[in-house]
Amino acid sequence: MAEYEACALGIQETIGFRVKLLKVYEDSALVIHQLKGERETRDHKLLPYQAYINELMELFDDISFHHIPREE
Repeated sequence: MAEYEACALGIQETIGFRVKLLKVYEDSALVIHQLKGERETRDHKLLPYQAYINELMELFDDISFHHIPREE
């Protein structure tokens, strides 16, 4: 849940700067794959977070999600 919250907060912060193209980097492979639609979100507690981030995504011309291993 914390990974989704951090991702949502990061995206929210860019809105105030009127960013239209955004690359999101996250160390949680699961969150990235779920947001990209490559994996199903099974935990019902995460669905509201995912829905909220999907709403935020509509505010950008282009938004992409990238996994960065925790070691990096």
